Order: sequence, then structure tokens, then C-alpha cells
Amino acid sequence: MEDTCTCVNCGYENAYFNGVNYECPDCDFEWDEDGNNIFKNDYYEEDEDEILIELMALKEPYFKLNHGKLYNCKVETMKGEEVITEDISIVPLAFEKDKNRLFVLIQGQKWYDEEPKAIADFAKMDFTTIWNDGIRGYFEDAFKMPITILCATTARGTLVDNTSFLYDFVEVK
Repeated sequence: MEDTCTCVNCGYENAYFNGVNYECPDCDFEWDEDGNNIFKNDYYEEDEDEILIELMALKEPYFKLNHGKLYNCKVETMKGEEVITEDISIVPLAFEKDKNRLFVLIQGQKWYDEEPKAIADFAKMDFTTIWNDGIRGYFEDAFKMPITILCATTARGTLVDNTSFLYDFVEVK
């Protein structure tokens, strides 16, 4: 059994050292031995974590995408000093009650094509179920692991997590 530690990002005690750095299965945060985010995005302001925490703490989201529907959108991240913009498909899942944070399933088109029943089941899950690994424990095959990210909505019509912006949402199905 691997030793766990407290995540420097979310405070849960399920984080662990993977042999290279530390990672948290609860919020997908990864950091080095000094507590630095290994995916630090200099595109954001210096206090990006504080801004994200403030956004997530809001009682209402700025906007809502249709729960369980497939969207194509753009994602903007940093790779070194370069801003990378890519096309991505997502499925918005559950919002936390009275908060501005939600889970988003990435590679949405892939999951709609390969596992439509799973998408229907994921869409029925509430925030707490997803938070407690309801999606990660869905498949018996450990190689099938859907990736979800925890996001907040912004006044600019974007979703933001600790490493990227998602925008230009177009509902597909």
C-alpha cells in the first residue's frame, strides 16, 4: 500500500508520491517536493489559486452549460512560455450545490462514441458522488479511466481550472 499525504491544493489526505512528484486523485493537482505546481501556468495572474478559490466559493455560477450534453470548445494552456490553444470536447457534469464549481468530463466525444451508457450514468451523478470517485470507480477495467476536471465559471463566459481556460462552447448533442 502506498503512503498518502495531504494535498497542498485541496487539503484532502489521498495524495501520494508517484516516484517523480506528488499527485492528488481528488483534484488532479501535481506538485514537486517544494510544493510548487508542476503545471504552473504563468499566463494566469500570480494569485491565480486565490482567484480560482474565490470563483469556486461563489453561491451561483455565472452561467451553466447543459448538464450531460456534449460540447466542442477551445482550451488554452501554457506549454513552457507558449500559450497553446486546442480544440476539445467536453461533457459538463454536476455543479456543487450553492457553489460555482462543477465537474467537466474531457474527451467527451470519445466517451459519447465508445460508452454512451456510461455518459448517461455520469450525467445522473451528483457533485458529491463524482467527488467521491463515482466516475473513477465506474469501470472495472482500470485502463478505462475517464478524466474529469474541477472548474469554475467566470464572468467572461469561460470555464477555468488550475491550469487552463475553456471557451467558445458549441453544443453538439
